[in-house]
Amino acid sequence: MSSSSTPPTTYNDTTHKAPKQDSPYSGEGSSGTGNKSRRGWTRFLPWMAGLIAIPSAYTAYSVLYGVDEEDRLIQNDDTQALYRTKSTPDLLFSLAILKLCSIQTLVHYGPKALGFLESIHLSAPAYWVVKKTFFKNFCAGTTMAETTALVESLNKESIGVILDYAVEAANGGKEQWDSVAENIVRTIELSSKNNDLAFSCLKVSGLTSYSLLERLSANIEIVTVLEKGGHASQVGGLQPLTPEEQEELQQLEHRLHKICQAASHHGVPLLIDAEQTWYQPAIDNLVISLSRRYNTSRPLVYNTYQMYRKDTLRRLHHDIDEARARGYLLGVKLVRGAYMTSERERAASMGRPDPIQDTLADTHNAYYQGLELTLDNLFLSGPGGQGNKDKDIKLPAVKGAKAPSPAKRGVTGLMVGSHNENSILRAVDQVRSRNIDPRDRSVQFAQLYGMGDHLTLHLAHEGQRVFKYVPYGPIEYVMPYLFRRMQENTGFLGSTSAKERALLRAELKRRAGVAPSSLPSPSPSPASPSSPSSVSEKK
Repeated sequence: MSSSSTPPTTYNDTTHKAPKQDSPYSGEGSSGTGNKSRRGWTRFLPWMAGLIAIPSAYTAYSVLYGVDEEDRLIQNDDTQALYRTKSTPDLLFSLAILKLCSIQTLVHYGPKALGFLESIHLSAPAYWVVKKTFFKNFCAGTTMAETTALVESLNKESIGVILDYAVEAANGGKEQWDSVAENIVRTIELSSKNNDLAFSCLKVSGLTSYSLLERLSANIEIVTVLEKGGHASQVGGLQPLTPEEQEELQQLEHRLHKICQAASHHGVPLLIDAEQTWYQPAIDNLVISLSRRYNTSRPLVYNTYQMYRKDTLRRLHHDIDEARARGYLLGVKLVRGAYMTSERERAASMGRPDPIQDTLADTHNAYYQGLELTLDNLFLSGPGGQGNKDKDIKLPAVKGAKAPSPAKRGVTGLMVGSHNENSILRAVDQVRSRNIDPRDRSVQFAQLYGMGDHLTLHLAHEGQRVFKYVPYGPIEYVMPYLFRRMQENTGFLGSTSAKERALLRAELKRRAGVAPSSLPSPSPSPASPSSPSSVSEKK
């Protein structure tokens, strides 16, 4: 997560006006040279085109004639059926970008290089390259209007869409936060055209200041320690909000209710993203408050649970019990987590315990326990989403299926957010073993746009409710999102990213009429597919 030192311009998605300050699209850098600046950076067009053409040519050559270790990951996948709706240029482009993302040096130094170019007023050519490559692969466009064709294309494949106005550096003030809220409401309105295949989402830090969230979270942490019998000396004293902060909190709550009211009116569920531990307590309290009000007839507001944190499983248990006791429903989006490096660095600098699980296996175990816990307490919404607390969906019995506990009313809705193939297979098996209709609107899967397409397509072909998380927004303000996507794709052999590249290569070779390279069969895994130790997804 990063914040911009210069408040972002308020974007009006109706007029799509270009920003006027420090924007690569306006031709007006901080030096104020206007069109002269624009003409200046056009001399970089040849090498910018080369940056795109060279890796594309290399990818095409390696597909047809190269032998890649990733090919060993392919077993019996039917790539022709899997990619039947994808054009050859689209497959080549995806493979080229995922291959670039696997280069550790590029991912490590890319953000630093971009920061340097911005400091010498050469961000325009850098953003041009980013927009034609990584942005194109992981984002749907810069405006809402640019997302329409993609949404329609995915819906035709029975794939739902989670539209995300992915502006993360909106720490500029009331006008900017109001603008972000308005854009989120408009995504909900657009999504409502097919609300059975739609979710919306938001980051609370896009609607208020980081300082307010941190102050609230610190106070919540102090109160929690005191309620458990701890001493104030362990955590320090409470920090009352200033009058300005109290007003800012009221404005934040107003924005959140405005968004939730739109979601409720249009029947579009809302995912609220998790953030770092020093913001999360405030976010959790806000989401629980919204859930009490809006999650009455179906799970509408979903909180995100990062299972790579040591305390998340305990918190999930508590939140489920609280929802049942108070009579509301709990939307649960399960993920592993996205802020491991910054979490550990901050904990070490402050002399605090590491909040992240000690091992990858611990994270996998927590994820699987959270999955079973949520499914054990599932509220069945039905295919139409009308709710059926007092009746079960009748499906053919599955051998060994668990019988629901009559003493417990279902209270949870589930979004399985994962690119881990073993996790997804386990979740599908758990759904089937409980005789849950795969069309039920309380269970769905999600992958990020530009990642895990083979998983999304497989789930759609099997009739599961599956969604693509589709971000859009001005490129200069979605860069934190893009950098995280690049980092997640620097996988090692055996990761989901490597498997996806192998499948793309195989299909491109098939279309080119090139016989697959003769490679030895993959060695059998020492662990079963459902064993956490066999899972290769990174945190």
